[in-house]
Amino acid sequence: MRSASRGFTLVELLVAVTMLGVLMVLLFSAMRTGTRSWQAAEEHIAASEGIVQAERFLARLVGAALPLGGGGGSGTASAARRSVSSAGVFEGSANRLVLVAPGVRALPRPGLYRYEVFSEARSDTSGVVDLWVSVQPYRPGDDASGEPRLLQEGVAEFAVRYYGVADAREEPQWVDEWPADLGALPTLVEIRLRLADGPERPLIIAAPVVAEDV
Repeated sequence: MRSASRGFTLVELLVAVTMLGVLMVLLFSAMRTGTRSWQAAEEHIAASEGIVQAERFLARLVGAALPLGGGGGSGTASAARRSVSSAGVFEGSANRLVLVAPGVRALPRPGLYRYEVFSEARSDTSGVVDLWVSVQPYRPGDDASGEPRLLQEGVAEFAVRYYGVADAREEPQWVDEWPADLGALPTLVEIRLRLADGPERPLIIAAPVVAEDV
């Protein structure tokens, strides 16, 4: 006697389709979560690399700031120093820095350039700022700024302090302002730079060039 073959009932088929749908949703959600995590990790790595590059640029820039006024000596550094006007160009505030330094490799031609680094608040109310730098060929007496270029976006803190003798009657100290009419470079420049939602970064302490070194 032949046994009759039994097929799937409609209920069993609906249950199987429902379970397959649930598994597909779970798989899609896991893939989407993984993709978002991957993208977030890539963005974090890119931001970290960007802040490190910005820190290195600022440290090199301050270290290359030319002494103010003329002087003796020979060689390229001395010639560059003598080309700076006696009034000098070094001015700083808590969130802005202006100085003269040799051009970096990315610039079209060698020579002296006027650099201006500054922060600019965004239009929203997040308190986050973007860090900009403008570069202009240096011409004595010309205070014009070049076209700003984005140095680092999403900065929660950009603060600059200066160590030196701001007044001949005082001892060297840290100050938040370094007027251009001082006619001298600060001994040290401290820069705090931190990304929004980022960890604390090490302080940047840079020493500008002094006349004895060139």
